[in-house]
Parts: sequence; structure tokens; C-alpha cells
Amino acid sequence: MGALPYLYKLIPEKTPLFLSSFTAELVKNKLKDHGFSLDKFQVRIIDENMIFQHGDFQVQIFFMPHSIPQAFSVGLTLKKPDLKIFYTGDFKTKGAEKEFKENDLKKFGPVDMLFCDSTGALFTGYSENELNIIKNLEKTIKEWEGRVFVTTFSSHIQRIKALFQIAEKTGRQIGILGYSMKNHLKAAFESDNFDIPPEKIKNPSVKNEKVLWLIAGCQAEDGSSLNKLSTKEIERFNINENDLIIYSASMIPGNEESIYEALNEFSEKGAYIKGLSGEKLHASGHGRQEDILNLFQMLSPKNVIPIHGDPLHFYAFRDLINQSRKKISLHIVKTGGIYELEKEVNEVLSVNSSLYFVENGEIHSDIVLYHRRRELSKDGICNLVIDKKDYNLKNLNYVGCISEEMYHNKVENLKIEISFQLEIIAKLETDKKEKRIKEKVYKINKLLLKKAPFVNILWV
Repeated sequence: MGALPYLYKLIPEKTPLFLSSFTAELVKNKLKDHGFSLDKFQVRIIDENMIFQHGDFQVQIFFMPHSIPQAFSVGLTLKKPDLKIFYTGDFKTKGAEKEFKENDLKKFGPVDMLFCDSTGALFTGYSENELNIIKNLEKTIKEWEGRVFVTTFSSHIQRIKALFQIAEKTGRQIGILGYSMKNHLKAAFESDNFDIPPEKIKNPSVKNEKVLWLIAGCQAEDGSSLNKLSTKEIERFNINENDLIIYSASMIPGNEESIYEALNEFSEKGAYIKGLSGEKLHASGHGRQEDILNLFQMLSPKNVIPIHGDPLHFYAFRDLINQSRKKISLHIVKTGGIYELEKEVNEVLSVNSSLYFVENGEIHSDIVLYHRRRELSKDGICNLVIDKKDYNLKNLNYVGCISEEMYHNKVENLKIEISFQLEIIAKLETDKKEKRIKEKVYKINKLLLKKAPFVNILWV
């Protein structure tokens, strides 16, 4: 869904697009934000246990427990060759999704191919039932006297609905911070998955102690509401020791540093943090080992192809298949592979799967650009202006690296050390002088500043 605006112009008119009513509203709003319309597509709204013919395939829809409304798996039946395929999407088997019926999956099985979400394959047991999480959240919020801030995934409508009910039970008003959460609530309202028109939800006073605030941006990305609340960008809240911050989410690998940084900021202001110490205030929407084994039991697959993870998750299926005591063949597929599905999974072609980046105005594969951006975001940039005739240092400045005070304290020593190295490098018989300069300046910065800004040279 996230890629659709970027692929929009490449997709032919009237291409069939199969969506639940909830995802249809999300897609419509996302396309609108990019200046596009859903009218370009032939939209088909799907419902639970819907069966229809699409080309040679008979398609059956199964609504599954997950962290968003109307998450579905897809069953495909093909007559020639005689083949049954089940694609889980994101799922777990213990949840509060009222449409989920295990018997429907058992009736569909046995299957020849099971494409199975592997995200939770490294974790034992079942993914926690959402109803247990809601009980724990209610107890925690009920016991707190001051303001409560809960951050969770904006797509987790079931939990957000529950938090509205908890607020009512505990005599609290509701406040919402974040465009993403408001956008998902709008989509949920338009698809009959939420009862309150989002425009009628008005934020109360930030000084009101009896408020339950819902905060978007649980991964603490730059510009997210959680990130802004933890820094001085939203000062009016004045987070303090009377506030409770509930982290009702999971940390997506790679985001841990930014999340802990935000939570540390809250702690330094005196706020209490819950959700990181085994309080069970979040349940993953992805099935763990017992969920996967439960799925094996329901569908009796002959072949399993783990998806949605990394090789670490994929190969965890070897142990799960052994535990199941079923005759199941495991197939690990790779990026760029094109596979033929019959009674086996056979790679027939491998295509170039270079990493491409989609940005405003261009699509490119310049990975060096992103490495450079990461360097800049970490330690800033060191700008050198050098005379190309005599290698004289004309100017030296730093952006996003050190304070003005530190610059004034260190700049003379920095210039002396850099000028000395420039004098030596100018005499070298090599065509890699610029590289040498960058290496030497990098070491000087590490020694004198304890930082490693990106070194940028402008020749004059």
C-alpha cells in the first residue's frame, strides 16, 4: 500500500485492486495526499470468506487476527495443474478478530503451498491475545492519577478503540497527537470500524490531569509526534513526574536507538515509563512459533515458503517443521528469484534485484548517497575551502557538528593541524591527494573533537 503512490503512473488504467473496506479508505486518503485518485483502478471490496474467480484462479478470502481491522489471508485454487496455495499475509491465530473461524481454514486444507509470515518465528509460545493486553492497559491507566500518554501503531484500530472505552470507564478525556493516527481513525470511521467521526474529537487542555493522550509515531522517527513530544518541539505539554508514558508497541529492528532516545528524554523530565519491563501492554500482530504450528495443523501444508522476514526467520522454520512431525518440505526463496510452483518450488530465473530508492522527482540506486546522509545526520559536516594552486587552507567551518563555543575554542588548533597536513600532501606524487586530505582531516577531527563529521572539500 505504501508503494502505490510511487507506482501509480506505471499501473495501467482499470487495473483490478482488491481491498477491504478499511484499506480502501486508507489507500484513497494516501493517494489523495499525493494528488492521485483511486478512480483510476477497478476497485473490488472484499469481505470475509468471499469466493470469486480471477482468471484461472478461484480466490477465497479469510479474515485473520492481526493488529489492524480486516487483515486477510488468501487461498488460491488452480485446476490445471491441480494446486492449492495459501498466502497468510500478517497473522496470528489467537486474537479478537470476530470474523476469524478456524474451521474455514481446516476446510480449505490440505494445501500444496503455504506462504507463511515468518516475523514471529524466533519467539516461543503464542502471540498474546489482544483482550489480555486491553485488560492490562485498563488496570494500569485506572491506577494512575496524572496524565497518561499512550503510543501505539496508528493502524492498530482495535487497541485505539479500546483506549477510547478505557478513557470513558476511568473518567478521562481523550486527546490525539499525530496526523497518521487521525488519518487511520478517519479510514476506520468511513469503513464502519470506528464509531466516532474524527472531526468531532477535540483535544482538551494540556494542563488537564484527567486526559488520556494517544500519540502517533511509536517508532520515534524524525518528525513523528512521539519524537516531537520528547524534545522541545511541543513544549506546551511540559512533561513531568506526574505523567505516565505507556509504550504499547514493538520496536521495529533498526529503530531501537531513536525510540530509547525519546523514552530517555521523557525519563529525564521525571515521567514514568511502562511497557518495556514485561507488563504485557502490547501484543504483536505476528504469529509466534505456536501460532505457526497451529496453522500447520489447520492447513496440513506439503510445502512451506516463509516470507516477510530475513534468512534468520526463514531458517527457524526447520525446527518448527520438525516439531510438527509432518512431512513438510521447506523452501527458502531469495530476493530476485522467479519461481515456478507445481508440486515443488523451482527457481526458473534470477533477475537483478538492486536496491532502488524512491524520492521526490527521481528513482535511483545511489547507495553512497544514503551512507553519506547517515554520516551527516550523526556527526554533521566539516567544510574545507582549499586553494588548488598551493593547497592553502582558505576557510574551515562545521555544520551540525559542534557548538559555537567549542568551534571558537578549537578552531585555531584545527587550522594549524590541517594546514600542516595540507603542506605535506601538496608535495606528494599521487593522484589521490583529495582522498588523503579527507583521511587526515577525519583523524584530526576524531582526535580534537571526538567526532567524525563528513569531510567536504571545495577547491578554489
